[in-house]
Amino acid sequence: MRRTIFLQAKFPKDNLELLNLLERWNRYGEIVRQYSDEDGIWLFSAGFQQGQQTQLLKAQNIKFFKSVEGNVNTLVRILALTREIQQSSSKFTLVCGDSQKSLLIGIYLKFFIRSKVQVQTQFHGDTYTFRFNKGLRGILRVCLSRIGIISSDSIRVVSKFQMEEITSFAPKSKQKFVLAPIPIDYSRIAIPLNSKTIDLAFIGRLHQERGIVELIKIIKLVKEASPEIRIVIAGDGPMRPQIERQLSYWIDKGDVMMRGYLSGEQILDLYSKTKVLISTAPREGYGLTLREAALSQVLVIARYSKGACEAQNSYPDQIKTFSTLSEAFNLVQESLNQKVSTAALDQIDKQRQLDSEGIVRLVNSWLNN
Repeated sequence: MRRTIFLQAKFPKDNLELLNLLERWNRYGEIVRQYSDEDGIWLFSAGFQQGQQTQLLKAQNIKFFKSVEGNVNTLVRILALTREIQQSSSKFTLVCGDSQKSLLIGIYLKFFIRSKVQVQTQFHGDTYTFRFNKGLRGILRVCLSRIGIISSDSIRVVSKFQMEEITSFAPKSKQKFVLAPIPIDYSRIAIPLNSKTIDLAFIGRLHQERGIVELIKIIKLVKEASPEIRIVIAGDGPMRPQIERQLSYWIDKGDVMMRGYLSGEQILDLYSKTKVLISTAPREGYGLTLREAALSQVLVIARYSKGACEAQNSYPDQIKTFSTLSEAFNLVQESLNQKVSTAALDQIDKQRQLDSEGIVRLVNSWLNN
C-alpha cells in the first residue's frame, strides 16, 4: 500500500483554526493506520515549521521528514523531499488540498519521480470555473486548477455537482473522482436551549467569497424593521473593518455582536442559543456549517447555490434558500416566528453513514495503487 503525504502550502494564522485542522488530520491518520500497516499521515509544508506549530504537529501524531524540516528555503525543502521519496522503498500518494502552490509542488514531484508517486487534487470549493474567479489572480487560480485536474491521478470532491461541473470541461476526468464530503464534527452538534437568546447568527470567514456585502445589507433591513433582534457575527477576515464601520450604530449598542473566530466549544454554545443561521455565500461546496446548524435544530437561511440546494435536500425542514435580498428578509422574519422541528435520530444516523462512507473512499484512494 502507498504512504500518504499531505502537501500544505500554508497554515491558518489563528491558533484555534490551526488546531482544528490538525485534529482533522489526526483523525485521517488514525483511519490510515486502521486500514493499513502504514504509519499514518506525513506532512510536507512549503513554509518552515518551528516552535509551537511543530509541537502541535507532534501532539496530533502527524509526522514530517527531519531532513526536510531542517531547511528554511522552500526550494531546498522540495529537493530534500524528492530525495526522501527516491530513497524510500515505498510508493506515495501526494494530497494537494490547500492551494495552487501545493498543487504545483505535487505536479513537480510527479514529473520527476513518476514511478513512485500519485497526486490527488482536492476541491472543497470552486477554484476551477472562470465565472466565480474574477481578475488576474482568479484566472491564474482557475488555470492552475485545471492543470491539476488533467495531471492528477485522482480528484477529491465534496459534492456531486462538482463532478458535473468539472466533467463539463474535462470529460476524461470522470474516472478520477473520489466523492468524500467533509465529515461533520459531532462535538459541535448542540442540544438547543429552551429559551434562545440569539435571533440571527452568521458563522464564517469575513471575506468577499462569503457574500459579506449582502450580509451587511440583510442585517440593515432586519434591524430597521425589527430593532429588538439580537445578532451575532462569528468569524474574522479582511472585511471585518467594513462590517464594523457600516453596522457601527448597532454594534455600539450591543445589538450586533462581533465574536471573532470561535473554537469548536464556542460554536457549540452559539448553536444552542441561536434561532436562525444565515449564509450569504454565493457558492457552497458542501455546506458543512449549514448541516451542523440543521442538526443542532437551528433554522438555516442560505443564499441559493448548488451546494446549498444539496444541503437543503438533506434537511428540507431546517434549510431554506433565497435568491434576492427581499426573499432573505422575508425568510428571516418568518423563521424567527417558526419553531424548528427536532432533528430526527435517523437524520443524524444518515449523516454519520454518509461521513463514514466518504472517509473510507478517501482513505482507500490514498492507499491503493
